[in-house]
Amino acid sequence: MSTAKPFPTERQFIQPMNFDCIPHQLIRRPYWACWHTEKIARQAKAGLPEALVNKYGDWAPFEVAKSAYERFDAWGVGTLLTGDGLAVVDIDKCIHDGVIDPRATEILAMLNVRYVEYSPSGSGLHGWGLLNGTYSTRPVLAGLKVEFYTQKRFMTVTGQVLWDEGIHPINGEPLRSYRKPDASEDKEEKEDIEDMESHSSFSSASSLAFMMIEGKSCQLPVGCIPTGYGQRNEAIFEFARFVKGKHPT
Repeated sequence: MSTAKPFPTERQFIQPMNFDCIPHQLIRRPYWACWHTEKIARQAKAGLPEALVNKYGDWAPFEVAKSAYERFDAWGVGTLLTGDGLAVVDIDKCIHDGVIDPRATEILAMLNVRYVEYSPSGSGLHGWGLLNGTYSTRPVLAGLKVEFYTQKRFMTVTGQVLWDEGIHPINGEPLRSYRKPDASEDKEEKEDIEDMESHSSFSSASSLAFMMIEGKSCQLPVGCIPTGYGQRNEAIFEFARFVKGKHPT
């Protein structure tokens, strides 16, 4: 195998965006940004200023990021991992002269990753799935060093699909030894369990909820109501956006 090439410095060598193939599970997330030249998150606005992983106001809905990509000559788009259950297996430089290292596909199959994209450079793979918790970001699996992210990370999205069976729960067993204990996570997990015990299930809860704003009864969007484990952070963010839109001052 030949030596892996460095990240391209010219846009012509970057994988073109294929927006039509990006899963709806990713599109519906409110945390999107662009990137340009380097894989650093850039806000979806003129000038493409840097987007911070700990500042949700820097991030935008998918359609806004897509429009900014087209208007401001960005090189690509990506989404923010917030610890809400979305996880990414990043296997860098595993494609040489168009041939995928068999250890990479072995790892993805081992982890039950069913949605896999080519990275922007075309030399790596990004596998997307669902897994709660905090893990070492550089585990070694099947003798290959990989990167694994669940939070505070901007991940590029290309829509250049290797295989697509949807985004499903990851098999966390091979990653068990890389799991990090987190007291705050334990507390939130306990609260989620208590919430679940107070209802027969999240999915059976009513999708219609209302609140009073300036004396008027307003129906909350579905995105404001968590319907499964690990969706609390995203629901809170959606709720904040809704209230700001109804009462901006």
